Order: sequence, then C-alpha cells, then structure tokens
Amino acid sequence: MKEFSDLIRYCSEKYNATPQCQDCAMGSCKKNCGSDCYNCLNHIHNYNNKTDHYSCLKITYNYILKHGHRYASEISKAVSDIKSSLDKNNPVCVLSVGCGPSTELYGSIHALDDMTVNYIGFDKNNIWNDIQEFNKNIFKQTRHNVMYSTDDFFDFMQQPMCVDILILNYFFSDLIKFNADITESFIEKLSILVNLGKFKNIIVNDIPLFYNNGTGYVCMENLDKKISLIEKEVQRRHFAQPNEYQIAYGCKLDDELSIPVKEPVVQKFSPFGTCGSIQLIIKVKKGLNYDIISFKKN
Repeated sequence: MKEFSDLIRYCSEKYNATPQCQDCAMGSCKKNCGSDCYNCLNHIHNYNNKTDHYSCLKITYNYILKHGHRYASEISKAVSDIKSSLDKNNPVCVLSVGCGPSTELYGSIHALDDMTVNYIGFDKNNIWNDIQEFNKNIFKQTRHNVMYSTDDFFDFMQQPMCVDILILNYFFSDLIKFNADITESFIEKLSILVNLGKFKNIIVNDIPLFYNNGTGYVCMENLDKKISLIEKEVQRRHFAQPNEYQIAYGCKLDDELSIPVKEPVVQKFSPFGTCGSIQLIIKVKKGLNYDIISFKKN
C-alpha cells in the first residue's frame, strides 16, 4: 500500500531528525534502557503503568515504525470481513475514537480498496497532530476523505446520522488505564448510541489480556452486554495462540500481516511481523434509519 509505505518513510525521517530524549516529558525517560524510544513506548503500553502516557514526538514516530504494520493489518482483516455488507455505490463512513496516528485509517482503506472511505478520527491529544496532518495530506489527491476532530464524540453523534463502521482500535485498554473513572460512563453512552441504530458495524480491536479488571477485554464484554435493544450479530476472534493462562477468545484467525513489512528503513526498528490482538465485531441487523454523514474536501 503506497500511502502506508509513505507514512513509514516519513516517520523514519522524522524519528531520525528528532533529537534523542531532549523533548521527553515522561516522569522517567527510559533512554538508559536501550538505543531507541521503544523502551518508553513499551513502558507506556505496560499493563502496570498507570501514569506515563504519550508525551513526545519521537515516541509517536516509533509507535508507527514498531506497531504500524500490525495494527493496520488487524483492522484490515476486520473490515474485510464486513465488506460484503457495505453498499459499494456509496462512500463508507468510518469513525474512530481515540484514533491517535490512525493505523485503522490505512487498514480500512486497504480492505476497501475499490470503495471510497470517508474517515473522521477523534482524539484530544495534540501529540498526534503531525502524523494526522501527514495522513490528511497524503489522501488529498485521492477519492478518500480524511478529517480529524477534538470535539466530544458524543456531542458529535447527536446529529441525525448513521455510521457504516465505528472503530475502537486499542482504545479501551488505554481508556481504562488512564481514565478508569469515566470508562463505565463511556461504555454506557456508547451502548445507548448503538441501541439507537447509530452504527451499522462496530469493530473493537485490543490487547489479549484477560484480567478481571483494567483491561480492554473487560470493556469489550461490558459493551456487548449493554447492547441489548437491537438485533445484532457478534463475532469474537483472536490471532495469537493463547497460552495456558489465557482464554481462546472466539475463533482463531490467520496471524499473517495483510500489510507486510517491506520498507527497508523500518527494518532496524524490528516491527511486529504478525497480528496479535483480540477482536469484537458487532454487526447491527436492525436499527433506526439515519442519513449517512456527508463529507467535503477542504
């Protein structure tokens, strides 16, 4: 996928041009643990870390270089499995909450290669602005439309509309770690929107951690339980083979990347070469009839 390869090259150039650790705002930078920012990134993603979050630009570029192929491929496989239910004669409206650098944007467009994607990513952390600007610019000359918003997602959803695909890509595990006090409220409000028929498909892609609290898995199951007023089809899937302490979350999928690692500049970052998430896919079979949101290029 040319646009994704361009993103990889851009992040590599920006990573190499950004001074090591000089703009790090973490409480304790992990620079002494190794030669690149993956030490900080790995610390941020650690289940036991509840304080340090994405805090410098160098980490954001490393995020794409290390995780980009994996995360985009996971979403591509999920979207591919609901593609047949979408109307090929109309643009596909995709909304992503807590989008960050939008690996799900590339995964969606890769899966919907013969369709038009209208994408809005919601994120209030401006640390991702540079990559988001790149994303908007790279698709400007294509049929796809890419927009970002820092508005409240639930305020935005008050307008009469129906979204083809809502994506929560590694969102729940981040939300419950750093904003546990609002997680239950978020799930409750989201379930109300789903029960109203605001979304045709919901894709939740997250970490295969199965503790009783503080995980994306708990949030996923809580959301599904609350979506009880509509007719729905639910799929649970996993890529990695679970160990003896993990459950087998739904059906086993092929973990081969659909967007393979092929860019020479990314090799030194040792990007993940297989998919590894768990997925909850909810297909709404019956809901209210809303108009698809319209998009205009700037």
